[in-house]
Amino acid sequence: MTRLFTALLMSLTLAAQAEPLTLDWIDLVPEAERDSRSTQPMLLPAQHEQMSFEQSLAGSMRPELDQQSVRLTGYVVPLEGDFDKVTEFLLVPFVGACVHVPPPPPNQLVHVIFPDGVFATQLWDAVVVEGVLQVSNSQTELAETGYQLSGQKLAVLQP
Repeated sequence: MTRLFTALLMSLTLAAQAEPLTLDWIDLVPEAERDSRSTQPMLLPAQHEQMSFEQSLAGSMRPELDQQSVRLTGYVVPLEGDFDKVTEFLLVPFVGACVHVPPPPPNQLVHVIFPDGVFATQLWDAVVVEGVLQVSNSQTELAETGYQLSGQKLAVLQP
C-alpha cells in the first residue's frame, strides 16, 4: 500500500511539473477554420487614411485549450502599467497589431494578466509568455480577445 501511495504521489508531482504546451498562433484557431487566408500575416497598407481599423470578429476559439498551461511567443501591446512595470497587455502575433493596423480576430489575440506586473518591454521585442490559458472573451479598449492568460513567466527573445 505504501508503494502504491508513493507511486501515485510521484506521478502527481511529475504532472504538476510538466512543461507547458508550446503553441504557435495557428494553434489558437480551430483546425476546421485554418486555411491560407487566415494564416497570412497582415501587411501594412501604403495609405493609412484609406484603411478601416475595424476588427474582424470572424473565427472561433478552441475550447479544449481552456485551463491548459501554455507557452506562446508574440509581441506586447501594453494596456495597464507604467514605464517600468506592466500588469495587463495584449499578446499579439506580429509587430504593430492593434496599433498600426486593424486588430487581428479574437482567436489571434490573448489578454495577458500579471497581477504583480512584469518589466516593461519595447513594442518590437518578441517575448515568450507562459501561464494558464482561458478560453474567454475579453473586451479591451483596443480589441476583443478570445483568450485570456494568467501570466506566470515572461522572457524577451534575444536576437
